[in-house]
Amino acid sequence: MAEVTINKLHNLQDVEVCDALFRAYMRWLIEELQSVHGILIPPEQEERLHLAFREEWPAMVEGNGGIYLALVGGVPSGVCTLKPISDEEVELKRFYVSPGSRGNGVGRQLMELSLNEAKQFGYQTVRLETFAFMKSAVKMYKAYGFKEVAPFDGFEGSDYGTGCVELFMRLDF
Repeated sequence: MAEVTINKLHNLQDVEVCDALFRAYMRWLIEELQSVHGILIPPEQEERLHLAFREEWPAMVEGNGGIYLALVGGVPSGVCTLKPISDEEVELKRFYVSPGSRGNGVGRQLMELSLNEAKQFGYQTVRLETFAFMKSAVKMYKAYGFKEVAPFDGFEGSDYGTGCVELFMRLDF
């Protein structure tokens, strides 16, 4: 088994290496939304969504947020982010492990590091939005104590017509 290393990224230049992973996640998600739910997100909307997410990077790199990159055998293979919402709440976003690296504990290591960081920052709640068809992700979130909740204000999918098929979850420390 290849060595897994998780790095917290500290500047926007370092985050650029994650762009390909963020785009791979978005491409997979959009393909699944179309095939599973018939929701079509055109390429121009996909790019707007990605660019809007990039605008959030500074808030995650600076202060009490985080962008975490998993390397498997030195190759970028997984990513997740913590986006500050308030002094008490943070959002776990863009949690993705490349298909070839799944089953190596990458997701578990990313989850444990990000939750430990959230606790160290003093957050009381971690929230996330996901989809029911992401069965392994939902199973992992529940294993870490996340519970399904009503949609929260400002959820990302509200602008793209996916709210009707999303799951919202939160973990209180």
